[in-house]
Amino acid sequence: MTNPSTTGRDDSQPTLDRLWAEIESRFGICPSFFKLAHHEPLIAWRLFRMAEFAYLDNPLPALFKGKLFMWLSRFCEVRYCVARYCTFLLGQGVSAEQALALLNEPMPDKECQSGSEATLLPHPPPKNGAGLFQGTPLKPLSTPL
Repeated sequence: MTNPSTTGRDDSQPTLDRLWAEIESRFGICPSFFKLAHHEPLIAWRLFRMAEFAYLDNPLPALFKGKLFMWLSRFCEVRYCVARYCTFLLGQGVSAEQALALLNEPMPDKECQSGSEATLLPHPPPKNGAGLFQGTPLKPLSTPL
């Protein structure tokens, strides 16, 4: 029986062990998400490259990305996402109370959602200071484009 992690791979293609090490060097751990594709090394590599481009190498401030992804992860059925980003935020100095408040932050109302310009308007942060823009150098736009 052939090894599915090497089938169709030439000697120049990096090994999965090298991929796991590279992922761990960037994330600090190797999230199990990437290992789901261990039977298809090319897919695993491409998932990692996409994560590098869209998240790791994204110029948005890390704290803002963490808050944004935690807020968005509440819509994901897989609770791993909430736990992952909450843990990241706690490691960045966000308190458990602020993280919980961020998860409970309401959706913008329909008035704010109408029109593409309205989605760029700032939303007032919650009274406990856990808003997306709290503590990040990224400032909300004060006027629509």
